Amino acid sequence: MRRLYEHNEELFSWSACRNIFLVGTVLFRHIFLTFSRCCTFEQVDGGLLLRRSLSWLFAAGLVFLLGCSAWAESDLFLRSVGLALTGADNADLKVIDRASCVFAIKNELFHLNNVYTDRIKVEGWQEQRFGKREQGTRVVLQGGETVFETIVESPKDDGSELMQHMRAESPEMFQPHHYKYTQTELRLSSNNQQGVKGAWQYIYAHGCTGGRAP
Repeated sequence: MRRLYEHNEELFSWSACRNIFLVGTVLFRHIFLTFSRCCTFEQVDGGLLLRRSLSWLFAAGLVFLLGCSAWAESDLFLRSVGLALTGADNADLKVIDRASCVFAIKNELFHLNNVYTDRIKVEGWQEQRFGKREQGTRVVLQGGETVFETIVESPKDDGSELMQHMRAESPEMFQPHHYKYTQTELRLSSNNQQGVKGAWQYIYAHGCTGGRAP
């Protein structure tokens, strides 16, 4: 399952590169034919211009291919982080510190380099709620330092008499609260446990370091 996930993601990333490369190939052919009609390599000015153009295009193509490879790997890595944390392929992920593997989703912050990789648990969960069975994937993260941070916003003050009374009695309730944890549990609505496991494995094989429990 992990290999299938990686293969599909690589196809997705490389498809964009391939499309751009095909456009570049058409452009290269057009320029080549244009110069070859008007001049030959034996002509001093035309030949020099043609050779310079071909050299420039070759260098640009090489830089593009190298950059495309790096972009595809980076895109796959970020999509893996989003899948690991949310269970979805289209997570609204923000990069806070790429080198330290710190990422944010809304008002939640994750320090992936602080996670004990040998303590990561990915398992299914299910429960009955209002007569309906709900299920998904549960991820448990532990670490020796901060693994998870969240900011709990204050309740919205609608100006009502009740809110005014609450603000007078407990003003601290209307201040944002910042919490840090060395352990957290993610309850994902996705049932793709194998995909989530593969994403966590990919993350720590392609960038994040993590650690091992003492």
